[in-house]
Amino acid sequence: MFGQASDAAGQNKRHMNACITLREIANLTSEEAERVARTAKMYDPALDGGTFFNQVRSLESSVIHAYKIAVYLAKRTTDLRELCDIWKTASDICDSVLVTMKRLKDSRPESGTPPLYDLALDYKNAAFKRYQLNLESLQWEQKEPPAELFPKTN
Repeated sequence: MFGQASDAAGQNKRHMNACITLREIANLTSEEAERVARTAKMYDPALDGGTFFNQVRSLESSVIHAYKIAVYLAKRTTDLRELCDIWKTASDICDSVLVTMKRLKDSRPESGTPPLYDLALDYKNAAFKRYQLNLESLQWEQKEPPAELFPKTN
């Protein structure tokens, strides 16, 4: 009986080490965007059979889910540095997709690249705005208020 409790604790410890960070999601999304770009170089609509379209849709899902995860994480902290990191990372995720989609939106529009470009740009702008707002708040938090703002009363 005691051995089973110990085994369960060991399994829980292994699961805790399996957590993934938003930065790791950013790396995975960037790699996925690079795969889409490589596939686009060999893309032949007559022979593709929907593979490239499916890769673009998968990348779109990655962007949506990464943004949802950023929102989830942001709702669970009040630490401004952490909020800045969350929103900067979300912005970086969108940037990696935008770089790829910028090249493909005109050359491969039949595969859904223009809507993905627009979506990534919208999420990029929203994430970057939140990053800037939190960065501004962080800067104000670190400054001492001007002495004349709160005059001494006798």
